[in-house]
Amino acid sequence: MITSYLIASVGTAFCSPNLLSWLGFIADESSATNVACVLFNVLAAILTVWLTTKIYRILFSPLDLYRGANSVGYVHHDSRIPKAQAVKDAQKRKKIGNSPPVFPNGWFRVLDSRSLEKGRVKSVYVFETQLAVFRNKRGTVRIVDAYCPHLGANLAVGGKVVNSDCLECPFHGWKFSGETGKLVDVPYSQKVPSFVSISTWPCCEVNGFIYIWHHCDKAEPQWRVPEAELLKDFKYVGRTEHIVHAHIQDIPENGADSAHLSHLHKPVIGSDVEQTNDSFLNYLIRHGIQIERDILMWNNKTYLKKPVLMKEESALAKHRRWYQQFYSENSPRLDDQGNLFYPNKADVTDW
Repeated sequence: MITSYLIASVGTAFCSPNLLSWLGFIADESSATNVACVLFNVLAAILTVWLTTKIYRILFSPLDLYRGANSVGYVHHDSRIPKAQAVKDAQKRKKIGNSPPVFPNGWFRVLDSRSLEKGRVKSVYVFETQLAVFRNKRGTVRIVDAYCPHLGANLAVGGKVVNSDCLECPFHGWKFSGETGKLVDVPYSQKVPSFVSISTWPCCEVNGFIYIWHHCDKAEPQWRVPEAELLKDFKYVGRTEHIVHAHIQDIPENGADSAHLSHLHKPVIGSDVEQTNDSFLNYLIRHGIQIERDILMWNNKTYLKKPVLMKEESALAKHRRWYQQFYSENSPRLDDQGNLFYPNKADVTDW
């Protein structure tokens, strides 16, 4: 009804001969009315197509919701301070605690398969490293260090996939093999230095995701990502994606913490814990509400190496012991200021 009223109002305005004359349409009343009606019909058609497209996407397209660090998982008790500033302060003041190493050894998801087309390259930042992820002309995914060893250009920003399986630098056209990382061509030189290369990363594509293998000692992959056969029968209808300010171990550890389910995740209708995200759409997605309750805990908690556990919480202790297998002696850690360091690497400033 509102849309129809707006269209009718616009049409009335356009059909006014005085308005058309003012706009420069000097003509008799009949021709001015005809022009106005044509313009109205065009405008109505455009609005109809736009509304139809919007309704179709809402009803039939996958519902992908993105929740940034500032949108959920933080309290905002002082209305005098902008929410973005309150989030920044909370992140800065958070006590890290005696946390495990930052990056466990294993497979990490970096992209959705559907987001990377053949012959395309994307920039990805993981493990404090800038990477270039590309799909070669045969459809195989490659992951290499992003910075060209020539003059430091980012291969993922303006770079091109060429010669079936090579990545071309956008600065001077140097070409690197996606499989080996070796320099294979310098367009303005007859000699190609054999010692020049970029680092390649083990990767795989399973269950609709692209994974990268990370190991602090550069060891080769020690297991394969299992393929979930059931996913082939599912239809993708959407997801929610959240940015979480927490240690990666906190998230799977949540599954072993059965005691929090009856308290933190008790059913509610209406407000969330601290009303972290009270949009109507979020009320319709019950899982979204429940996961955001966990995010509120993760974003604000500290890590206790030796927590006080009850007898009924033995699964938590077992999970922590099991998770230790993914850390090594050289796994990078955070210092008291939140900076990354490698325990067994010599400090260049230590004379």
